[in-house]
Amino acid sequence: MVIGLTGGIASGKSSVSNILRKMGVPIFDADKIAREISEESVVIEEVALLFGPEVIGPDGKINRSALKELVFSDGEKLAALNKLIHPRVIARFEEIRNKIPAGARVVFDIPLLFESGLEFLCDKILVVDVQEGVQIERLLARDHISPALAREIIAAQLPLSEKKKRADFVIENNGNPEDLRLAVLALRERIL
Repeated sequence: MVIGLTGGIASGKSSVSNILRKMGVPIFDADKIAREISEESVVIEEVALLFGPEVIGPDGKINRSALKELVFSDGEKLAALNKLIHPRVIARFEEIRNKIPAGARVVFDIPLLFESGLEFLCDKILVVDVQEGVQIERLLARDHISPALAREIIAAQLPLSEKKKRADFVIENNGNPEDLRLAVLALRERIL
């Protein structure tokens, strides 16, 4: 069984993943896979062609902050970046799914699960929900960005209310880390 783990940015997906990982559940992280893909030389070249040399750092790698600033303020540029990266991420997840042993339970941690149309990879969907005010506070503290950019990033994603409608399971993450751990433990007993 593949559980698709999603939510909004700064909702606590990584915290849920880490808790499940400590419980022995195999986790496959879309952000990590996308980072690995974005370090491939062919992808770096394509990003430079699409967005200009200013998004490539002195080390020859993609400058993620410069790219984030550029794409989250321009829907067309975000779509172009997604068109470049997402097919490669999808192919990688399909490879992984095809290698999962029968009877195994794994989690695909995919922040843009619905936005990317990847529900087909999952047997069940788990959404981590958070109030928008808490989400913005966490995003500002974590990424040290402006409140305006935080709102743009949140607005670029499918609203959490819509994600919850499509979910098989929802974990609320407005409290403290121990509350979240207990909620994940209860859910694990139910579905894993």
